[in-house]
Amino acid sequence: MCGRFTLKTPVADWLESLFPSAALRRLIDTSRLSIWSPRFNIAPTQPILILREQGDGTYCIEPMRWGLVPAWADSLQSTYSMFNARSETLLEKSSFKQLVQTNRCTVLADGYYEWKATGAKVKTPYWIHAPGERPFGMAGLWTSNHRVHSGQDVRSATVITVPANEDTCAVHDRMPAMQWTGEEILHWLSDRADPLDAAALSQDLASSPPGSLECRRVSRQVNRVQVDLPGLILPETDLLGD
Repeated sequence: MCGRFTLKTPVADWLESLFPSAALRRLIDTSRLSIWSPRFNIAPTQPILILREQGDGTYCIEPMRWGLVPAWADSLQSTYSMFNARSETLLEKSSFKQLVQTNRCTVLADGYYEWKATGAKVKTPYWIHAPGERPFGMAGLWTSNHRVHSGQDVRSATVITVPANEDTCAVHDRMPAMQWTGEEILHWLSDRADPLDAAALSQDLASSPPGSLECRRVSRQVNRVQVDLPGLILPETDLLGD
């Protein structure tokens, strides 16, 4: 499960980190972006940034709603829980199967939160991130809906999850399908092999290797979606109060 994440890294820095080749960065259109302020507590239904293929060999970054709103939905009320999609059942669920073939995306991120059960009805939040807090991508799917707002285009996305690796399994049993290089991202977005090949899909959506992530215990203030401050990712021991 991935129900909150961060993107404090400026988009230009995120791109340079994952796409060090200037030639590759020139293939990515960022003109659809308005100003993106650093985010420390992104929650479902809020805007996220995704990278997708445009169908002509180029790519774009654009904002979308987090939480998939399928093309057939006529209300946002029933789609809140579609902010994650389990990799193991992508080809079994009609809401995801077609999108695996046509509408893949990568969600821009540099950390995510999970909650560990530490007592009866008590869960402790952790910010999970790469060493050095370097940014990464999260594999996802996107779609358009023209029914919810009477023909107005609503674009939305979901984050694909996989079994947790040994770095994070003590906190939670799921993690995002993470991408660490531009090559991994472009392969996911542009794969021309059989998209319904379950074995190939499983390789594309593997858990991150051991040693790639660190878990930092943080304040329970992150439980409040209205709180979006840099202090949320500080180690809990550095905080005055909770």
